[in-house]
Amino acid sequence: MIASTAENQMQREALPLCVGEAALFAQMDAGAVVVTVNRRLARWLRHRHGEAKMAQGLIAWATPDLLAWGSWLERCWRQAVATAAVQGKARELPRLMNGEQERLIWSAVVRQSEVGQSLLSPHGAAEGARQAWVLLAQWGVTQELLRQQPEPETQVLLQWIEAYQQRLQREGLLDAQQLSSQLLSRAACWQPPRQLIVAGFDDVSPQMQHFLQVLAGEHGVMVNQWLPEPLQPHSMQRWGFADQEQELLAMARWVRQQLEAGVRNIGVVAPNLPEIKSGLARTLAAVLTPGFDRPHSPPQPLPVNISSGSALAHTPVVADALLLLHFLQEPLLPAAWAALLRSPYFSGGEKGRDSRGALEAKLRALGCFSLNVTQMCRLLETHKRSENSWYERINRLAQLELDKALPLGRWAARVSRWLELMGWPGTDRALDSREYQAVSAWRDLLTQWAALEHTAPALPWESALGLLQGMALRRDFQPDGGEAPVRVMGVLESAGERFDALWLLDMRDEQWPPAPMPNPFLPLALQRQWGMPRASAERELTFARQITQRLRQAAKTVVVSWCRSDGDRDFLISPLWSDLPLAPVTASPPDYPLDAQLIAAAGRWQAYDGAASIPLTCPPQSVLPGGAALVKNQASCPFKAFALHRLQAKGLEVTVPGADDRRRGTLAHVMLEKFWKTVQSEANLRQARIAQRQQWVAQAVAAALQKWTVQGDFAGLEQQRLQQLMARWIDVELARAPGFVVEVAEDPQKLAIAGATLELRLDRLDRLADGRHLLIDYKSGQPTTKDWQGPRMSDPQLPLYTLLSHAQGALHVAGLAFASLKANKGDKPWIGMGEEAELLPGLKAWKPVGEESQAQSWPAQLSEWRQWLTELVEAFMAGSAAVDPHEGDKGCGYCDLSPLCRKEQLRQGEVQDVAG
Repeated sequence: MIASTAENQMQREALPLCVGEAALFAQMDAGAVVVTVNRRLARWLRHRHGEAKMAQGLIAWATPDLLAWGSWLERCWRQAVATAAVQGKARELPRLMNGEQERLIWSAVVRQSEVGQSLLSPHGAAEGARQAWVLLAQWGVTQELLRQQPEPETQVLLQWIEAYQQRLQREGLLDAQQLSSQLLSRAACWQPPRQLIVAGFDDVSPQMQHFLQVLAGEHGVMVNQWLPEPLQPHSMQRWGFADQEQELLAMARWVRQQLEAGVRNIGVVAPNLPEIKSGLARTLAAVLTPGFDRPHSPPQPLPVNISSGSALAHTPVVADALLLLHFLQEPLLPAAWAALLRSPYFSGGEKGRDSRGALEAKLRALGCFSLNVTQMCRLLETHKRSENSWYERINRLAQLELDKALPLGRWAARVSRWLELMGWPGTDRALDSREYQAVSAWRDLLTQWAALEHTAPALPWESALGLLQGMALRRDFQPDGGEAPVRVMGVLESAGERFDALWLLDMRDEQWPPAPMPNPFLPLALQRQWGMPRASAERELTFARQITQRLRQAAKTVVVSWCRSDGDRDFLISPLWSDLPLAPVTASPPDYPLDAQLIAAAGRWQAYDGAASIPLTCPPQSVLPGGAALVKNQASCPFKAFALHRLQAKGLEVTVPGADDRRRGTLAHVMLEKFWKTVQSEANLRQARIAQRQQWVAQAVAAALQKWTVQGDFAGLEQQRLQQLMARWIDVELARAPGFVVEVAEDPQKLAIAGATLELRLDRLDRLADGRHLLIDYKSGQPTTKDWQGPRMSDPQLPLYTLLSHAQGALHVAGLAFASLKANKGDKPWIGMGEEAELLPGLKAWKPVGEESQAQSWPAQLSEWRQWLTELVEAFMAGSAAVDPHEGDKGCGYCDLSPLCRKEQLRQGEVQDVAG
């Protein structure tokens, strides 16, 4: 039986020690093999060895035999395979699998089991079972011992392990957990080193300990343990901060302070690095290289190396490639298809950026939500002139057949061709170093994906892509930028490292020691008995004390920090660090300015007279853009009208599944337009048979839906809604007094006003039986005549239409009415006023609109509206652009111009008045 943890610890400490870098490098130069706990430490020791050689004045030296533990075992196995091949016995040795092949087999074992077929997440269960298998192998727990455990989860695990081992034996495969035992049983096929030095291991598994014992006892290998020389810090303090944002900012400023003082070996260590990595990296960049995130700014080298890379799938160039591959089989939501259009990594991505941005805005305006490749291709047909190359490429992708199951090697070849067809990773820009390395990593990943065909059966595209996506998410991508003066890492990765200055982040009591996290497939008592990692609070405390002592001796200057609160939770510093003295206030690093402060400091103030304006001059016969919306926005806020209609500063529309209220209103308008242009009059409607009316309704609804990009269930639901709406509205129209004729339905009209020309689109103009006219505006909301009161009326559309009658002279407008399309049974469908009551059922007679009105009659009211509307257009033409929202902030809730108008800053006095 392999030794338990307590025995293992004593035996590890009994290994002959090699202390300090000088002693280690001397042994390396003498031919010793050094194996490290991870690749990072191997890379760092190789770098330090090179520095030592250069300090000796050497320009060339032998490459040290230095690599991570797992890599060394794989190299030994390759030697064994090569020797067996020379002896003609290569087939006797199993094939060593990589991690992805192991995961693939575990997933197949779980999915094919009776229990696995009933699980909601067989993939998660397979990963948990694989991790349990790793623990069992490393701690030497036998299957006989597992069979004695009563827990049902353990018995299920045992069944999966047996199935896993049977498949490996049947297919002649070997996993990493069995590699060391295979090497010991075939020691004649490979040459153990004369001396082996292990470096950076805070904890040695019983399996590794057993392997080292056999090498030393049976093969005469001199096994040593290397420890860095302990440092006696001259400064060790703890710093507490209000929250984590302040903690990260102080750390980044301290790092900059150290760099400016000439320190070139700085460490930042955090127990929860993956969780805080994004905020940490962003804060370091903001302090060390202000302006790094300005749009179109060139990449700035950051003197920082972060050990925890990001998933390859999350790097922009690979993320866009995966997005395209998903687009081939499934619809994309707006954020995804918009990212695909804007991507710089496909053909014409940079040169066509403006036209594709306009295309995105057009698709959003059309209400496009979920789009598949076929729908995208159809929509692109209208943009072939500006995006012909993009259209042709997407069109070819839309023709692909993805129904057949294929070996992964063939899928990999096709993926390469598809990406090449789309011009990936870009045709009009050079890749920077990070992007180039990501593309190289992606191509290496495709090779590994293709190699899985020896383990996986032929797969359909959906399954093959899911496998590729999972591999890309698990593949850690860390671009090689050489050694940096600032190194950021987790506590386990810091083993064997020494620094001139070290900052230990987030050492609150909740984080350190870490909480236990036992494997759910193994009995808790068994894990505790064998001292497995994360099995108990006692083990984690012991282990954390060991790490803490190592970190106390890892640098000359040590800062330990924690955040005192996170939301409504309060924290203390970990008890393992509470003996350190609190840092004095004077020890705080300088308050280095961030990018926004630098920009503000660099700006030159110019005097601006808020009353000044920039008049608008229009060529003769030109039409102002915006129509009635221009007048409405000028009344709502002059700056809003200026920004939208002169600067064209309109935000992108937000699309939703189905149709939002605005698009439903548009569909209703189109339906009613088609209906009345066909029916024309009350007499025709009343005389028509029910079948004829139904036909008119169906034609009107179909005409409306033709302008909508959504199909399928949403289109069917909207068709049903429109049909019900139209049927209900016919009853409303038939309840009116007979004899009316619809003369205008959504027809464009031009209005000359205040020296400008507006193009208006009347919802509807009815001629009554007595020859007078009625203006009607369809509304899907809850309209009110209060929208027509005051010089800055909330909804000037209908009053604006009365100016058309004044300009034409022949029309006698007897009233204005909102047609409330959402009116329920018992509600008034007509809301408005006229020169007399009941021009429409329930329509009221005119009375002065609001306290500001001076009108004494209906004609006077029309004249007053004409005066107010003319003043609004005159103000727009004069260039009025004051930030002056009407009725307080009532209209600001639906406005996306706040970053441009800076209303809040104006209120708070942050925008300085330097005019006087």
